[in-house]
Amino acid sequence: MKRKNFFSLLLVSLLAVLLCVPAAATDSTTAGTSKYQAPVCVWGTLTKQADGGLLIQNDSEGAAYPEIILHGESILFLDAVTGEEISQDSISDGSTVYAYVGPAMTMSLPPQATAHLILANIPEDFGVPQYVQISSVTPQVMIAIYPTPALTWTEFTTTGGDTLKITDEATLSRFQSEDAVRLEDLVPGTRILVWSNSEGTPERVMVFDYTYRGYVTCDDAGVVSVSGTPLSQRAKTIGENLALLPVRAVAEALDLTVSWVDRQAVVSDGETDLLTISPDLAGDICVMENGTLYLDASTLARSLNLFLAA
Repeated sequence: MKRKNFFSLLLVSLLAVLLCVPAAATDSTTAGTSKYQAPVCVWGTLTKQADGGLLIQNDSEGAAYPEIILHGESILFLDAVTGEEISQDSISDGSTVYAYVGPAMTMSLPPQATAHLILANIPEDFGVPQYVQISSVTPQVMIAIYPTPALTWTEFTTTGGDTLKITDEATLSRFQSEDAVRLEDLVPGTRILVWSNSEGTPERVMVFDYTYRGYVTCDDAGVVSVSGTPLSQRAKTIGENLALLPVRAVAEALDLTVSWVDRQAVVSDGETDLLTISPDLAGDICVMENGTLYLDASTLARSLNLFLAA
């Protein structure tokens, strides 16, 4: 078995660092609370820089800085009307663009940020689509019949805190794919581009590839679910801020294996070790209780490539 420890929780690395930081300042989470930061939308005219950067004359409402320089090795450039991918070279200086960046920026003047998505070729008076990531989905009461009928609507909260409702009257498509999309596919962690009419009602939704292994939720009662399926074991909370998830239960729900080697728990996908935990060194973010190993929700989600849903 190859031993690539992406998060070397021998706790000389990641956990050792976390133990040096007060719990309130770590990337841990309260049960049911997502800690993902939404990308910031900036818009204005674009000027290409000699070093490959993109200077945006920032016209965003309430903008703190008049200019921002954008960088990024994998910026996705899309036509704002069609949603099709375009090349950076096809965008001329002076064009108005909408860019989703950051959210972190450098302290330089002008500040610099990493761009994830840039929308261009924007006609005048055109309602530019909104790029969002789903943080949580509003549960629906399902009719107790089989097969379960298709959803006619779904409502969700984004990582930016907005609420959107999409009905089956909206046109759904996948980015660069002919595969069908259903409202049921809009789960936490999904990134979408939404075109709305003048009344703010979504009319068209383009869904991007899902980049997570799945998603995990933990409600106020401690019930843990992985990709919508509740686990038999509940979360453990420490104080009011820290939620710890049962490692083996979460891992096995993802078809991962957990083994013990030299008093360390190793989570593996069969070929690669994804996470190694030394409970003896872990402090409050990792607890062994009645034979069950619990780990801080954010650390576990990040290590196993799970989206931590609200």
